[in-house]
Amino acid sequence: MIIKQDLDSISFYEKLAFYALAIGEFAFLLLYRLLCLAYYCIFRLCIPVRAVISKPSPSSPFQKLKSQGRIKKILLLDLDGTLIYASPKLTEKATKINVDGKTIFVNKRPHLAKFIEEVHKMYILGVYTSSVEDYADKVVKILELEKVIPKKMRFYRNTCENVRGDYRKRVSRIEADLRNVLLLDNRPEMVADRKNTLGIKSWNGEEDDEELIKSLEKLRKMHLCDDVRVYL
Repeated sequence: MIIKQDLDSISFYEKLAFYALAIGEFAFLLLYRLLCLAYYCIFRLCIPVRAVISKPSPSSPFQKLKSQGRIKKILLLDLDGTLIYASPKLTEKATKINVDGKTIFVNKRPHLAKFIEEVHKMYILGVYTSSVEDYADKVVKILELEKVIPKKMRFYRNTCENVRGDYRKRVSRIEADLRNVLLLDNRPEMVADRKNTLGIKSWNGEEDDEELIKSLEKLRKMHLCDDVRVYL
């Protein structure tokens, strides 16, 4: 009876405030629990599971090599004007290939065999050319580089950018970690990543050429540096 009288003495607005406060506390506790549950699901369950299930395999050559415990830097080699001279005219030491019905004679640059032998000890080798795949693969075969430079380490015109009919190379398309990748090219002006490009004089078939030997001396100094861009 006393409790009933006490309740009757409470005004309507006091009751409303009491219920509003109780509902507010309940809503706050509910929101807090929902946030805790969301945190647990997202950071404790979803992210680790997603990392295991959908983690992409290393996409770039260097990432694949690092995942295999190999820490050599990548040296990408241009073909025309850098390792070879291609001409429609037959010369004494040239090798003939056919590409799209056309006959092309490929000449090896002086000291090429020694150059490849030495840089292969220091670097993971690749080819980066603005030429089409069929032509480039035939040149690699002529140079006897198929074992040294496997198919997965050859990059062709489709990885270049078309700039007013010419083809500009972008090393970062092949390897994002630019500290550890280097391109040897006779046209550094057509490479977007200039700090990753070691220029070499264009070769047009001269027999007294020594440029590969000169480049070899620089590459010996660079393969142990932390960042090739600093050296260049």
